[in-house]
Amino acid sequence: MSLPLLTWLGSSAVDLSLFLSEKYQAAHGHNLLFTASLFFFAGLSGLLFVLLQDLKTGSSWKKKDIIAGICLGIPNFFSIYLIVVLLSDGWQGSILFPMLNVAIILITTLVGLFVFKEDFNQNRKAGIILAILAIILLSLPWK
Repeated sequence: MSLPLLTWLGSSAVDLSLFLSEKYQAAHGHNLLFTASLFFFAGLSGLLFVLLQDLKTGSSWKKKDIIAGICLGIPNFFSIYLIVVLLSDGWQGSILFPMLNVAIILITTLVGLFVFKEDFNQNRKAGIILAILAIILLSLPWK
């Protein structure tokens, strides 16, 4: 399987599991504990996978890999916690998940432009405008 397909499947599984946990009130009143439990089991399974890969290939961990994992893990933890809190506050998953996904694309595009000095061409300008417009349209109270 290709990496983009696996990424899409993994992201979809996370979104679906968070939506279902809210639907069946698995985290009701325990949002932080629920999020910490998710990350504990995800970390445990990831650690097991990496250890098996290391045994298979003979490679070892580097300090920068551990630091990078922590730097990625902290914002991911709080983003999942935010999703759990917003779902428990009554946000609809059909609005929340697309809005967050578009916002992530918008933020990564802006980071690419300003941090990595990527070209700010017409297509990127149009994409940023459309992403902002999509977020605005998703956040409107449609009834």
